[in-house]
Order: sequence, then C-alpha cells, then structure tokens
Amino acid sequence: MRKVQTVCVVLSFIVLNSCTVKHSNIEETDKPKYQVSSHSNINNQDDEYYIADISNEFIGTYIPEITINKFDQTNSYSQTIKYEEGDNFHDVLAVNNNIVYSNQSFHDQYAIKANVFNKYKLQTNKGITSIFDENNNKYLKISESNDYYFEYGKFILDRYFSQIKLTNNPDFIIHGNTISILNNEYSIHLDAYNIPLDDDLMFISKTDQEPVGIKKVNNTLYVYNLIPDEELRYKNDQVIYQVSLE
Repeated sequence: MRKVQTVCVVLSFIVLNSCTVKHSNIEETDKPKYQVSSHSNINNQDDEYYIADISNEFIGTYIPEITINKFDQTNSYSQTIKYEEGDNFHDVLAVNNNIVYSNQSFHDQYAIKANVFNKYKLQTNKGITSIFDENNNKYLKISESNDYYFEYGKFILDRYFSQIKLTNNPDFIIHGNTISILNNEYSIHLDAYNIPLDDDLMFISKTDQEPVGIKKVNNTLYVYNLIPDEELRYKNDQVIYQVSLE
C-alpha cells in the first residue's frame, strides 16, 4: 500500500541526495520490512509476516487492474505510476509460498503482514487468477514467477510497444525487461521518484549507466538522453534517435 513516510533518494548514476514526503492513507503499522529478494521465503512461523498454506496456483506476480487500465489509456508508465491523492492499493504483489511482497512506487520494497493478507480473496475464474485486497482492489496475475521487477518491466515493455505498433524494427529489440536501441542495451527503470513525467518510459544503459527517455508524439517515437532537474527527477535533453510509426 502507499503510506506516509520520508524517503531518501540516492541515485546510483548521479551523486545527489534528497528527501521527499509522500502522503497517503495507509496505517503506520504497514511500514516496510524485509528488504530482500522478492522471491525469498521466511521460515519462522511465529513471524507476523509468515503466511501459511498459500496454494501454488497463486504464487507469482500481480498488477492492480486499475494500473493496467490506466496504462492502456495513457500508454505511459510515468503517468500510470504517478501517485494520486487517495490511492489505496499496492503497486505490485509478489506472492511466495509463505510471504507476500510489494514495492511502493518501485522505490521501497516491503512485506504484507499475514493478518492483512489473510483478509484478501484469492480466486481463479475462467483461467484468470486474481486477488482482491481488503479495499476490494483487484490484482491480476501476469506471471507464474514472483521476480516482480523483471515481470512488471517485461509486461510494461510488451504492452507499450504492442500499442504503438512498432514491429520488425531492427533498431528496437525487446529482451524481457530490457531493450536494445541501436545495438545498445538498456534496462527499464521503474523507480517513480526520479522518472521524467513527460516521457512514456525511462531506461538505464547497461554499458555506461546513462539514462534515456522514450516518448511517442503523434506518429513519431523519440529517444532522448536525460539530464537531472532541480527536483532530482530527469528531463529531456537532446533527441538521440527518432522513428516514424506510420
């Protein structure tokens, strides 16, 4: 869930620091815990995050239905993940055998307490596996894997490029949650605290850690190199590549 907390943003590719307060209506008792791999389990059955007897059919990665719908409307990750006052859902669910993880704005991973998750409704109906939380938010299963950062990034990339209908272009090749642009490999960047709000997607070069942004304007797809702004987000600098989508 989204929650009131102060977060220190440390960018790995620039030496800058900032503190940001993000507001919401989540209880303080849901503060993050277990800053570990999203597919790690716990063994202590007395732990307040230990969830017993999660069926194998429900293990995997889930995305809120509201997020999928918003992305289909905007075709922009930055606009989809942008916090709106009153949001009361988890940005992602990674369901393991006995623990469930989420990640606020893909900046802070946390585990969901067992007494909270045990109120959720898990179901499979007509081949669609879903979870309903205590606020009746619906989450759709997108993968059997609970490596949620990879699966979420892959889902967004596949959906974005299928919507803009950029196919059979050798300059753009998708590999899971990474993309090759002009033979340079980039990883999708999901941390909502520093992505440029004007672009659709942000990527980090695997070679030199330089960030780039992608944005569709009318029938043209632009790739920009990015520079930091005064708020520790990024903004577009120069166009380094463009392609017509007609």
